[in-house]
Amino acid sequence: MKRIAITILSLVSLGCTIGQRVGSLSVAHQPGGARATIVERTGTISDVELLAVDDTGMVVLWSHSVGYLAFANTSKFTSDAITVTLIDGGAPSHDEWMRLRLMSRFPQGLTPDLETRLLAAYHQRALVVLAQ
Repeated sequence: MKRIAITILSLVSLGCTIGQRVGSLSVAHQPGGARATIVERTGTISDVELLAVDDTGMVVLWSHSVGYLAFANTSKFTSDAITVTLIDGGAPSHDEWMRLRLMSRFPQGLTPDLETRLLAAYHQRALVVLAQ
């Protein structure tokens, strides 16, 4: 009897989910990072792809250019799965930073070699700094 109850409880717990499911995340259905809209000092940048996140900002793909946007120049990042609001040019909280990093195309970050290859693929010599 005890074994049957444990088996039933185990099966019921396997059917439960907490939080978002893979089916509801757009990054789970397409190659690349999260598509987002970023509000920065000079306006709104729409349809960017989040490539990587570091301690001071984000590397994004926008309008066929690889660019860098500092957190200090960003006030809001919005995608299907997350909205991060930055107050007074501050960095996101650790949890928000981790979620941004995991949603990016390169969650491990950009090594110098990887950055060079990425820039070469888009015919660039350096990152375009967005919103100075």
